[in-house]
Amino acid sequence: QSFDDDTRVDPPSESGFSDLRVHARWRLFARPFLLTLKTGVKIPTGEFKNEDGLIPMGEGQWDYDIVVQAGRSFWPLPAYANVDIGYRVRTENEEILRDPGDEWLVNAEVGYNPLPSVLLALKLEGLYGKAGSSFGFRDESLTKRITYLAPSVSYRLGGDTAIEAALRISVGGRNFPAGHQLTIGLSTTIDPFSHLGL
Repeated sequence: QSFDDDTRVDPPSESGFSDLRVHARWRLFARPFLLTLKTGVKIPTGEFKNEDGLIPMGEGQWDYDIVVQAGRSFWPLPAYANVDIGYRVRTENEEILRDPGDEWLVNAEVGYNPLPSVLLALKLEGLYGKAGSSFGFRDESLTKRITYLAPSVSYRLGGDTAIEAALRISVGGRNFPAGHQLTIGLSTTIDPFSHLGL
């Protein structure tokens, strides 16, 4: 990650592993539309550096998510749409006594399969935070907001395993780096109860 800064010969930059996010989902029902409950945790595995003007690779604290997801297929047209609404509890970074403030999460997505193994999607991602606190005092300047538009393409490698690439374009926000992000992900499905016939 780096800042574009015309006032410096060497713009601030940092590279390495970021914080790790782990999610689990449970399907509540599949008809007349799919409804899923997703929970998640952010583990502070990335290095946190408290330096002015630097985007650290990690935030130095834990997050806990709970998200409700609703989706529907438009079969026989090979297309779908879904919407997610969630809430993220953010804990305090004890190293600098900063609580970043809890956040609402919104994601809307439409997708289309031009080929059986290829999926094209367009996503609208939003994060809308509450005011945080620093040294125990409420601080409106810590409020975070961001809206991304993210076209993506994924390719199924086999079974339920797929690789995905997306370009996240920031279209508005506060206290988030502006610009574009290229993301690459690998996903698969694990069913620990498949041998039980559930």
